[in-house]
Amino acid sequence: MSVGHAQHVIVAKAIEDGDAGRAETVIREHSNATFEYARLFFGRREADHVPTLLQAV
Repeated sequence: MSVGHAQHVIVAKAIEDGDAGRAETVIREHSNATFEYARLFFGRREADHVPTLLQAV
């Protein structure tokens, strides 16, 4: 949780500073980490643990 919160703080600061590139980079890493954690704990198939996300695409 603390790493995720820190990433949110970094993104907010980047947006406040007008640094869109930094905000995008950090939020992409934040999103990718979520999928990596899901794979680590629940397996390789995203459809097994995020079916609504995949249906929306």
